[in-house]
Amino acid sequence: MASPTINLDENRGVINVELAGITDKARVRKLLQASANLQFWEVYNISELAGALQNADKAVSDYLSGISATDTTLKSASDSAKLAANQNAFFKVINPIDGQQDPKTGRTFYNAAIGSIALKDTGVFNSYMNLEAVKANLPADVKFLLGVEEKAAKSNLRYYPLYAIKTIPGTDKAKLEGEGVEESSQSFDERGRPSIKMQMTNVGSKIWAKLTTDNTNRPIAIVLDDVVYSAPNVNGPIEGEVQKFPATSPLKKHRIWLIY
Repeated sequence: MASPTINLDENRGVINVELAGITDKARVRKLLQASANLQFWEVYNISELAGALQNADKAVSDYLSGISATDTTLKSASDSAKLAANQNAFFKVINPIDGQQDPKTGRTFYNAAIGSIALKDTGVFNSYMNLEAVKANLPADVKFLLGVEEKAAKSNLRYYPLYAIKTIPGTDKAKLEGEGVEESSQSFDERGRPSIKMQMTNVGSKIWAKLTTDNTNRPIAIVLDDVVYSAPNVNGPIEGEVQKFPATSPLKKHRIWLIY
């Protein structure tokens, strides 16, 4: 099969997918129209992972310099030069975002994303994350996910926000999954701005209420197929079966048309 051609018709709200050489049209249509995996995750902030990230950075530096975990003695000037050249190699890729202090209250605020990864560095990041020495220094329940691609304001640099998701041991499911959402539709908020109205199931609304209670003054990541589309900060417990999100939320759906 040739590479697919995908185009978004913004005026009609339609995604056109052209697949040349398809023989089983019904199967392809079913796959493309299948529901995406919607999840609501708790997240780590950068301060909670500071020590682990420092250790992971050192592990990457040692690996790139050819220094094993059992032998950290530099044997020559060239070894020392390699270590210096590879210093903070991990941090240079993830670009950590430190907390900022409110000058009025003295309180430290943390970004929902712990860092950002340039488009060109995603492969390097994945290779570092596959190192056993890196895995060993990170919490067992942390999972790194990328956000939607963004463009730097003062350059053409393309990058992805990096989020540290808190997983549940023994499962790949979040505390609140898409099955907790009964339906969603386009609506408007109290200021007349476009939004998405989400009708939760009875069980889903109870989970959401507890999730927002447990994460007051912290963000919750809204994830669709392992991409973080939004990570709003929770100001307080949110109860009720009807919730609203900005129109840029991943809950917004496009109809898909297939062209053969």
